[in-house]
Amino acid sequence: MTDDQTTWLKLGAGVLVGGLLSLRNLPGNRWQRAGSFILSIALGTIIGLAAIEYFHLDMRSWTAVLAVATSTAFGFAVAINAMQQIPEALKALMRRFLGS
Repeated sequence: MTDDQTTWLKLGAGVLVGGLLSLRNLPGNRWQRAGSFILSIALGTIIGLAAIEYFHLDMRSWTAVLAVATSTAFGFAVAINAMQQIPEALKALMRRFLGS
């Protein structure tokens, strides 16, 4: 295994650990939990890699893995709020266009 593969494996493990630790706190059915988990992984990856680039962290360091795992937990909080807002937004759209 090359150094690049090892680096991406460590960062991927950080994303999964951050997502799995946050997953246990989510109420709802399995589809809401799965959607929030996938959204948190996507947000965690984007935010984590942006933090690594912004703070000029070495991608091979454990600090970078911690940054990605932490950003995944943050992404999970954003995902929870988004999943709670979707039904309310749909109801508001139905009231607006269908009238109630």
